[in-house]
Amino acid sequence: MLQKRESNRFASVLKTLRGRDDAPAARPGDERRAGAPAPASDTAPAELRNATPSRLHITDADGRTLVFAPLERRVPTDPERQWPWEGLIRHGYVVPLHATSETRLDGTKARSRRRLHTVTLWCMLEISVAVPVAAFGTGLARITEAPVVAVAFVAVATMLPGLLFFLFDRQRLSTLRDRFEWQIFRLDPNVRTLADVQAKYGGQMDEVFYAPSEQTTTVNATQRLWPILVSTVTIALGWTMALYSPAASSGAPDTSLFTALSDPLAFAFLGAYFFSLNTCLRRYSRNDLRPKAYGAITVRVITVAVLACLLQAIVGAPESQVYDATVLPLAFVIGVLPETAMVLLRDTVRRFALTRKHRMLEEQLPLTDIEGLDLYDRARLIDEGVPNVEALAHHDLVDLLLETRIPVGRLVDWVDQAILRLHIVDSTAEKDPEGTTVLSDLRALGIRSATDLLAARQRCAHRKALVEAVARRGEPPADAEDRLELLVTGLCDDEWITYIRTWRDRSLVANRYIRLDRDGEPVSVRTEVPDNDLHDCRHPSSRISSLYRRFTPPCRIRTIL
Repeated sequence: MLQKRESNRFASVLKTLRGRDDAPAARPGDERRAGAPAPASDTAPAELRNATPSRLHITDADGRTLVFAPLERRVPTDPERQWPWEGLIRHGYVVPLHATSETRLDGTKARSRRRLHTVTLWCMLEISVAVPVAAFGTGLARITEAPVVAVAFVAVATMLPGLLFFLFDRQRLSTLRDRFEWQIFRLDPNVRTLADVQAKYGGQMDEVFYAPSEQTTTVNATQRLWPILVSTVTIALGWTMALYSPAASSGAPDTSLFTALSDPLAFAFLGAYFFSLNTCLRRYSRNDLRPKAYGAITVRVITVAVLACLLQAIVGAPESQVYDATVLPLAFVIGVLPETAMVLLRDTVRRFALTRKHRMLEEQLPLTDIEGLDLYDRARLIDEGVPNVEALAHHDLVDLLLETRIPVGRLVDWVDQAILRLHIVDSTAEKDPEGTTVLSDLRALGIRSATDLLAARQRCAHRKALVEAVARRGEPPADAEDRLELLVTGLCDDEWITYIRTWRDRSLVANRYIRLDRDGEPVSVRTEVPDNDLHDCRHPSSRISSLYRRFTPPCRIRTIL
């Protein structure tokens, strides 16, 4: 104990002596008044990063200037290490990176992960081969014409969706994390530095991209792989049920693979498999292929099998076991679009004079009304709990950006369209032809989203055409003018309209000029945003101009610290 106290006392004395040696001989402030620069830090950061989405122009007291690109990572050179970075770091303009943000997995974890993926891959291959061999061997599916080719085709078709996942298993999450940080700067008007992004979205980014101090080299470092095996088993059983048909089990002398697929269940499964395979391919190209997608494939195949049984019960099985030419294509469409079965069920309910109850089976404001949203994007949004236009307009936009990895510009445009449609079309009524007409008239004027309408309302040169497009049938111009004002007010009060307007306005990179004093403290900060022709409005009204300035950053901001 005494030895420990003596060592601590010796360390404190040594620290005091070093501080005296490093301290200047003159009084504090003399060197600053004499014009001598402040001493540089001995522990200069190994790497620096611009923590803002602006282009930084940093000028020191001697007139030297450094330029940092937005969110740029830079290893400072020897002259740059002598700069006093403490003030910039303290104000959040620059972030020091003393160590690399990525760490490799240790040998034990890497070997465990490779072993797990190898076991999963071999299990998937065995299932893909064993199930069709057992089905053909036990007589559940009799293919007398080239049976080896049929078994090989079914095995390859079964394992193909899972193989895409293992081909996808190489993606740097750090790149995706940096991309999201750049996009959120342009989308969210409330964040200014990386510290704001980390404080507001750090938890969500860690869940999707993992923490920066953990493994960020591969996507599926800790994901569970059992959904892939379950979907492989489901697809293999689906091929077995599709090939088990009366035509295949009747002992016909010439039974090929294609003649065996002759009932609604087989064609419904083919439709589901067609959709699932294309979904995996699209998500593979978007870096969005995760085990959760294979859970959706399993649910889809089982749901389609149930709907195929429902279709077969509605149309009835013919005595010759040969279905009509319209039944099998309809079953395939049901496999691709399960909602088609709901339309068929609704039409059947209408035949029984239940017209008052059929509205609950209808899909109100479907996502197909959004321009540019195809079948696979619709399924991807449904997987995230966005089944209609109202859900798209009020869902968490940042959460969709993180989970779906749909390009941000496209996702923002869809939400922008959804907001306009939700404010114009009355979804509570069975049909709203007037609202649809207003949307068509606005589309004819080139207005297809909420921000387009706000921008067109700001430019008052052609106000008459805009009022006529918004007016309902037989409505006087004064009422149409009030309707337009109320519509603009409702759009400005929507939940995500501020984020969408910010995304539109922040298309240009701002320049931030920072001047430092002798101690490295910022004495003046001036931010310049390049002029955008969108702000050049000829005759804006005072009310709409104030609303417009609410969502538009000023062209030039000057801040003196």
